[in-house]
Amino acid sequence: IFSEIVKEAKELGLIGMPLPREYGGLQVPAAMQFMVLAQLSRSCVGSSTQMAFFTSIAEMVHRYCDKETADRIVPQIINGELSGSMNLTEPGCGSDLGAIKTSATPTADGKFLLNGSKIFITNGGGGVAFVLARIKGGPVGLEGISMFFVEQELTNEKGEKILNFRVAKNEEKMGMHASFTCEIVYENTVGVLIGKENEGFKYMLHLMNEARIAVGMQGLGGIEAALDYAVEYATERTQFGKPLKDLPLMKRNLEDFCTERDAIRALLMDTISHYDVFQFLDLKKKQTGDLTKEEETKLKEATLWTRKRTPLVKYYACEKYTELSQRALQVLGGYGFMKEYPLERIH
Repeated sequence: IFSEIVKEAKELGLIGMPLPREYGGLQVPAAMQFMVLAQLSRSCVGSSTQMAFFTSIAEMVHRYCDKETADRIVPQIINGELSGSMNLTEPGCGSDLGAIKTSATPTADGKFLLNGSKIFITNGGGGVAFVLARIKGGPVGLEGISMFFVEQELTNEKGEKILNFRVAKNEEKMGMHASFTCEIVYENTVGVLIGKENEGFKYMLHLMNEARIAVGMQGLGGIEAALDYAVEYATERTQFGKPLKDLPLMKRNLEDFCTERDAIRALLMDTISHYDVFQFLDLKKKQTGDLTKEEETKLKEATLWTRKRTPLVKYYACEKYTELSQRALQVLGGYGFMKEYPLERIH
């Protein structure tokens, strides 16, 4: 089923929406990609998560890898042939990224050999990955973390495809069954350093900011799906001689739920507007190093609001998704708990 989703997304141009036209993208504002993500999440949050990693990883490759790599990899992602992951979490450290143990050893050709493992990696078998690791002898804590670009398959001297890292496990989770959550093992895995040594945490924050906003948009999509179904049910279902939606307590509750949904949507739309300005000007500054004084002021303001809002919208939208999907389920009474109806899955 997911292969069919990818095929249709490719035909519609959804994978490469914010990416440059030279790679086959549409080069539209990032806000449009976020809105598509919310729409997909109305149907299946797991599938929308898988889809999101095509575009986000392609954007990271375009932003941080050298031109040869971007020219080779980005078109494959837009074409639906590759996707990827950001590999941070390890068995002994989740939020404490400064404690990661995956090591990177330099080689004579300027590349690195990675050794270690990562867990809970969304879309870990997508084909390419950005991996956080510590170069041997580097500083302890966050100051010693570097970022590496790794391809899942390499070609040897004989022209044969060889596996560069191994997906050891696909986790069985409580929810989001359509999204792969993997354990990854690196055994002398060949990686290429991204940017400067010991600055990997800074580079990783770019993708994390985008991902936090994206998760907020997914929460919005789930809220919209849950409440749309609940309102439709309450319109058609009669009790005490009236549609459910016209009973005083139910009427007030549904109005409150929908007001909360609209407020979350307004907050998210304002946030992605700031992110759009940040994304455009930050990339322009990185590529040309030349911004006008007015653009510098706009970038500073957009960066401030993006950083302030990203954890807020993720937290708020997801907490309200949990609450409002439960409230929507209760509109159906006992039916809400049954798989015959979609709300138990949405919740």
